[in-house]
Amino acid sequence: MKFGACVGLDEEKILTMKELGFDYFETHLGDLAALSDRDFSDFTEKVETIGLPCEASNCFIPSDYPLVGEARDYKKIDKYVLHALDRAHKIGIKVSVFGSSAARKIPQGVSEDKAFEQIVFFLADIVSPIAESFGIEIAIEPLNKKECAWINSLEFANRISQAADKDNIKILADLYHMHAEGENVSEIIRLGNKVVHAHIANPVGRLYPSETDGFDYIPFLKALNGAAVSRCSIEASNKDFPIEAGGALGILRRGQEELTVF
Repeated sequence: MKFGACVGLDEEKILTMKELGFDYFETHLGDLAALSDRDFSDFTEKVETIGLPCEASNCFIPSDYPLVGEARDYKKIDKYVLHALDRAHKIGIKVSVFGSSAARKIPQGVSEDKAFEQIVFFLADIVSPIAESFGIEIAIEPLNKKECAWINSLEFANRISQAADKDNIKILADLYHMHAEGENVSEIIRLGNKVVHAHIANPVGRLYPSETDGFDYIPFLKALNGAAVSRCSIEASNKDFPIEAGGALGILRRGQEELTVF
């Protein structure tokens, strides 16, 4: 399994990750899409110079592109998705995470059944064919209820994936959100190859994993291995990125080594 971290467009952190031995970095797709053509070209050139691939993205849809309710504008959404995923393809992204809590929130007066129908249409009819043309998989991210009122579990995300019925519409497993919702990591193994990507953090405070935080990350890593998940990104806050990122990567590498002994 490859290990990365969510660092947006921060070139200094990307360089540090390369020096620390990370496998890839995960960027913010909305920010990547918002760059001017010149700035995007400059960023991709710097990434190539650093030599650390960008294989994943999060924050797929910005808040000003509502996906549910009467305010949605499919022409505008389609144009954004095409532009964003074209950029993703050009920089090398293989999987794009669909969390986007503000964009997917259910407006007052809209039923959850109608919201479900509209999200499935968005993923199956708009996103999937564009993503397929670029060889990108989409990972639906369940969020805890404090961040979003619905799509809060792997099982619910799987219902959406099944309804979309597209090979490239899959699921993300995020340890922080799963812990907040009391969801057992065995769900990852149960869903198997539907789980295509993962995020990890110390669930208490959403911090970088450390030797002193007292949390056991092995069950989560073991579940990811059991589902053959190929990438796992740290998504967390930090105060001293080089120290905290280096320590977290060491924990994840040692955990992976422990699992491969048996």
